[in-house]
Amino acid sequence: MSMLGSVTQLTGTNLEAQRRATSAFDAAAELDNAADASRLVSATFSSGDVEAAISLASDQLEAAKGGSPQMQAYAHLMWAELMLALGKTAALKEHAGQAAQLFQQLDKMPYVAKCKAAILQACIQDWICNLMEPLAKALDLYKELNWKRYEASVLYSLSERQRFQPHGGAVAQRTAEEAVSIWKEIGNYKGEATAMTAVAKAMIVRGLTSDALQMVQTRMQELRQDNRLSALAQTGQGCVTVLQECGAKDEALATAEEVLAITQQLGNRHEEAWMLIKLSEVRSDMKLYEEALLCAQEAQTIFQELGDQCGEAEAMKSLSHIYTAKREAHKSPHRQRALDLLSQFATSVANKDVEGFQKALTQMRLYQGVDGQDVAASLGSLMQDPETYKWYVEASADYFQVTFEEAESMVGRAPLNPMQRAIGLDSRGYLEGQLEV
Repeated sequence: MSMLGSVTQLTGTNLEAQRRATSAFDAAAELDNAADASRLVSATFSSGDVEAAISLASDQLEAAKGGSPQMQAYAHLMWAELMLALGKTAALKEHAGQAAQLFQQLDKMPYVAKCKAAILQACIQDWICNLMEPLAKALDLYKELNWKRYEASVLYSLSERQRFQPHGGAVAQRTAEEAVSIWKEIGNYKGEATAMTAVAKAMIVRGLTSDALQMVQTRMQELRQDNRLSALAQTGQGCVTVLQECGAKDEALATAEEVLAITQQLGNRHEEAWMLIKLSEVRSDMKLYEEALLCAQEAQTIFQELGDQCGEAEAMKSLSHIYTAKREAHKSPHRQRALDLLSQFATSVANKDVEGFQKALTQMRLYQGVDGQDVAASLGSLMQDPETYKWYVEASADYFQVTFEEAESMVGRAPLNPMQRAIGLDSRGYLEGQLEV
């Protein structure tokens, strides 16, 4: 039996994960098992023990130096994948590049493609590059390889950026509609619904809000008529998001409650937890904060029971968003992290560091946990300098894609409203990373 078969037996028990991965390394001297060893390291990482996974991968990389080119290639690819998960793009590019060269020599072209895809992901993650260029390259690569799921995901990401370009609404809509078609062809309802959100946003930019609303209503009705409960459960989050984008708050609330009941009927605990997070966002958007908190807390409990650390982290973010929205930022689970980010943000303003400004503000939008008083205390003195104030308004205008005058009306010297605007923009907190492909 291939050692890959034992991956499915790995749970959250880190000791067991380490034991299996170590056994894989012992057997990896046989070339047929090298890829399995790499996958088992990934399983160790997924179990939640990041340090153990990194240690095991480091040991394998060191051991592979005296081994065959194939062993070295798998070891470099293993390390690159860990760096991708940790967001360390420089190390990712280095090791993926070395792995690609070795796989090229071995004439293992599917692995060469995988390495190139990892490098493209590094470019997409990297703040200093133009995202449109690596996304376009990734799209060409995935089309060439006929990797439909990846192609659809990149089409979605492209659409999300195209609509911010001058007159980009129509282009963004076509791009997102192409992604919807691929997901329908594959039969992935969650992917379809997520891509549908990009279609709706592009339509709204074009002034076609009623058409976007009709689109999601029609799709939901089709699934209801066919009694396709599983499909409804999977499309629920995306469809509710479209309803929110269209301003149909009451319908969004009713649909979220309907889909939550369906997930509970099906006994799908994962979908139930994700739908609880979505329902908490809808209720928070309607200023039903206590009800929203209950949903987020219930979702966190379910994710804990399932051992889903990623889901639990998202539930914690939802709690942070709700506490921030109800002016109780001091209760946020991410309070200390938010204050640290605010300190970094203030430093970027003092240094007139555009990249640092954008990074810190994006992270604050994601985690929240600070309020207007925190921001004023951190930045108030800096705003007394006219040159710094002007830079701050210009940076805010660029970040939010508004005019200088609009940014200045958002800012004001007290309170400093771009942070509040950032909180408002993410109050619903729809997460692209939830897409399961």
